[in-house]
Amino acid sequence: NSHCEYAVSLISKNKNVHIEKPHVVNFEQLKNLNKAMKLNPKVRVFMGFNRPFSKYTKILKKELDKEKGYNISNFFILGHKLDSTHWYYDPKEGSRLISNLCHWTDLLLHLTPYDEIFPISIIPSSPKDKSNFSVSIIFNKKSFSNLIFTSNANTFEGVRETINIQRGDIYAKIIDYKHLDIVRNQKIVYSNSAIKDQGHEQSVLNSYNSVLSNSSQPPSRKDIILTAYFFLKIDESLKNNKIIEIKEK
Repeated sequence: NSHCEYAVSLISKNKNVHIEKPHVVNFEQLKNLNKAMKLNPKVRVFMGFNRPFSKYTKILKKELDKEKGYNISNFFILGHKLDSTHWYYDPKEGSRLISNLCHWTDLLLHLTPYDEIFPISIIPSSPKDKSNFSVSIIFNKKSFSNLIFTSNANTFEGVRETINIQRGDIYAKIIDYKHLDIVRNQKIVYSNSAIKDQGHEQSVLNSYNSVLSNSSQPPSRKDIILTAYFFLKIDESLKNNKIIEIKEK
């Protein structure tokens, strides 16, 4: 919960910042971060969501953007099995969903064209369980996705994840960010297995290079606010077992 506090303090001193995820853990922090960015528009603010910087995500998004229609996707994430006393479960730190699932809710937004996002419907579909949960998302009453997070088993080599996505004539699968398959009209467009690339290195380098050489632009304030508002509302939906709709305004 200290990420936002440090960021706001530095932004107010005109320092560029790279905020690890999650950049906020509640709506009050989000308001404070938004205010600081508004008052200091020249400050460059970056976030620690790394998967959009992975070569696999870049290849996948390029192919998806060629297709018409809407996205249908499924995310299955196996997280670390944690002891019940782990600090992740401290209420002031947010929740397991905010701390972990935010990676994939951010990725889901990244893979969805902005004009196909709103309104967003959030539908909880799991019992109250701080480490095992499922949520369905509907974008613009067309695209839909199911996100499942479980930590009932110990993982090998960190988090395990499988992402399936279909749009137009494309079907694609990412496995543990080591393997990507893309098929269009029953023909393989891309298939490759290599060293795991979740985008960590490129995410940090992007922040440095953007400041040092102006080689790339930081995310917009709108994007920074949206990705946080999205995962905070998902957390609210699951905690209250309530369907929530988000409109663009």
